Amino acid sequence: MYPSVVDDGNGILDPRDLILSFSDGIDDDANGYVDDICGWDVHERDNDPFDDVDYGHGTGQAKGVAGEVNNGGSFGLAPNAMFVPVKVGDSFVADVNEFAAGVAYAVDRGVTIVNEALGALNN
Repeated sequence: MYPSVVDDGNGILDPRDLILSFSDGIDDDANGYVDDICGWDVHERDNDPFDDVDYGHGTGQAKGVAGEVNNGGSFGLAPNAMFVPVKVGDSFVADVNEFAAGVAYAVDRGVTIVNEALGALNN
């Protein structure tokens, strides 16, 4: 493991390790999102867009699109694509306003393609 990076306990250098290691609670780039080092969680309004549902819906979608080749797992449709995780809900059904905020976050960061498998509700 890299000496300056904290391991989140899974033994893999991944975005959560970067969040744990380099988050300082300050919006250094003044974009309105504190420590958005590895994407954003619109639903919980924090910098950890980790897919925490048991069935891994968002993670599965990400693998299907941007999974790297020769990594011991499946590969995606665009294996060399840059990937910005944005979480907009706890499951595959989200509030339409949170989905819209997630798209705005992505577009503001220069994202040109948004992939989602989602149902959205609004009352």
